[in-house]
Amino acid sequence: MLASSLRRRLFLFAAIPLGIAMLPGTLAGPATDELAQVLDTIAATQKTLPRDRTDPAAVVTAADGDPVRLHAFVREQTRFVAYEGRLRGPLGTLLDRTGNSVDRSLLLQELLRVAGYEARLVQAALGDDQREQLLALHGTPIPPAAASAEPPPKAAGDDPIPALMARADAIAAELREVVPHVIAVPRVGERQHHWVQYRDGDAWRDLDPTLAEPHARRAEPAGDGTPLPATTHRVQLQLTVERWQDGKLLEAPLHNTEFAATDTPLRSVSLTFLPVAVKQGKAIQRTFDTGDQLSKLLLQETAWCPVLLDGRNNGRLARMFDDAGIVHALPTGLSGAAELGNTTRNVFGGLAGEEDAAPSSVLTALFADFTLLRPDEAPQRVRRPVFDTLGPVQRAAAARGNLPRPQWTANERLLRGQDLAGSHDALVAFAALPSEVYVQRWAQRLLDQRAALLAVAGGNTGPEVLDRAAEGNSMRTLELFAAARAGAADGPLVVAEPQIYRRIVRPLASGGDASLDRQVISDLCWNRLQLARPGSDAQPALHQGVLDSLLERLVVLRDGEAGPGDTTAALFAAAAARSIEPMLLRKADDARLAALPDGARARILADLDAGFVAIAPSRPVDVDGTPRIGWWRIDPRTGHTVSAMDTGWLQDMVEYTETQTVNGIRITRFTRVRVGPAAREWANNMLRRRGNTSWAQWQNLLAYAQRSIETLGRLPPW
Repeated sequence: MLASSLRRRLFLFAAIPLGIAMLPGTLAGPATDELAQVLDTIAATQKTLPRDRTDPAAVVTAADGDPVRLHAFVREQTRFVAYEGRLRGPLGTLLDRTGNSVDRSLLLQELLRVAGYEARLVQAALGDDQREQLLALHGTPIPPAAASAEPPPKAAGDDPIPALMARADAIAAELREVVPHVIAVPRVGERQHHWVQYRDGDAWRDLDPTLAEPHARRAEPAGDGTPLPATTHRVQLQLTVERWQDGKLLEAPLHNTEFAATDTPLRSVSLTFLPVAVKQGKAIQRTFDTGDQLSKLLLQETAWCPVLLDGRNNGRLARMFDDAGIVHALPTGLSGAAELGNTTRNVFGGLAGEEDAAPSSVLTALFADFTLLRPDEAPQRVRRPVFDTLGPVQRAAAARGNLPRPQWTANERLLRGQDLAGSHDALVAFAALPSEVYVQRWAQRLLDQRAALLAVAGGNTGPEVLDRAAEGNSMRTLELFAAARAGAADGPLVVAEPQIYRRIVRPLASGGDASLDRQVISDLCWNRLQLARPGSDAQPALHQGVLDSLLERLVVLRDGEAGPGDTTAALFAAAAARSIEPMLLRKADDARLAALPDGARARILADLDAGFVAIAPSRPVDVDGTPRIGWWRIDPRTGHTVSAMDTGWLQDMVEYTETQTVNGIRITRFTRVRVGPAAREWANNMLRRRGNTSWAQWQNLLAYAQRSIETLGRLPPW
């Protein structure tokens, strides 16, 4: 299973270390000319790289704009996958070379349009027998000609991927033995078959990527040839504020946005929260140069507004929420936002149609709710906390009766402030990202910020210059993980619905001293894959779920060896070493659940209620004096596997957690992922010279210094 795609799996990890050693390292040295030469080399290399995965015009040029040759390209260089609706779009299908009849036809339509032809999408209904015949036509993988080019020479050093693959195989085999009834049955879509017609003189001619004969027709198109848009896969993001009031928990929407396959195959969004100075009637930036100053700012904050950056606007500041959990329109004094909401109400007034809340209400949580809207499937909501002071046990208790009024202490407000002061990034992917395309995108970012990179190499560390250089040199770890996953995924598994990856970077500051730190959290919010062909083997899905967990720590978190409190795989290894047997949990009334801690038991019960099965240690594993639980959550219909920890986050987390209940509020404290002391001291000195900074600038300074140490073994110049 591994040999056929090993070369593709290793490509990313052959190319990326070369770039890390060559590019970020040069930024730390004074040799601006040397960096300029490196960037010139990258620019020259970029011009020679094939663009047939990112640019339809390159495909059209290679085919001389011939419709028959364009039909052959789509038929021979892309793979058919059965799913309903429009998922990838033309660019996504070109990117990862897979798609259903809708997406493959959309790609062919776009190629014909670029070639100068008028083209339209048509469709015909298929019966069950016809759908089976259609699947039978596509039993072969992408031809060798569509495979990636030979990868560049591998950088020196041990490659971690083979060991991870072997480990994932071993864990998946164990899971397969525990859950023998799991059978992966893919959803077979394509009730409507699509193809393309293009105008040839006065006549419309057919081009169907599923048929070898260019101008053959499978069926008569429905309707009069009017373009028929397919149902599109979408992901909605809603920020939801939760408050305690009169013993109950109430929710109010704060912000909504939507991502669709019609936009782009990869959609990134960054979410931050600005504090609102209510008396001044405006949102403000946090400026600080010590941990003590940051702590004082966070303790003073009582209201916030979300800022959503998605590459299409400069941030949307329309509504705010306060520490009573009430959602308001922004105060009229706010200025500088790309979009402003209705500010006719007083900041303390309620929303239209919403009753005024009692002063005794208390903010308890802020959630990011991702809802997947997929053709022929019920909406799937995936809830993630921005911060949550209650946890599943108290939230379940509130559903059964009155909950005592929570009380906030200074330390609890500081922890909440750190969550709100962090950067919450998400990547919604409607197609797989090939590793070679990731490398090209990274190289292009470097070239786009050439001036800033050379300025930093010459000693210019102004905030704007440093921010631009950091953007150019950013590895965008969510994209990197998506590319690593695409390169390491088993051949039978493909993207057949949106994928959602998340990364949170939180500032950590201890009051009373100058220390500043940051914490990185990675979360695979939704990562279900589908078998490309019908089958009964659950091993690919089990293997991929385990591999996702192992890859995430290596690529996104870039941390050392995981401990039993960090990942499900490490916790199960520790359990086996202590002769703790795994148990398969299927029903909520399983008496063995009583042996698990309350929080973990509540989360597992939620998984069981949703129709999953769970494999967990039969009793908690002691980690530094604290009982910990992790489990493998498996969908019995597909074999889709996700690792989960008792923290409530799916997949791996870099932090070790300690949970306490203080004044009725459940607080989870996190250990710190420390930047090296030398890098922190360098950043502190830069802050003292500058006088003040924002959290984003401080984060860039830390990353710049630490990366220089890791790649060149020395600090940047002062």
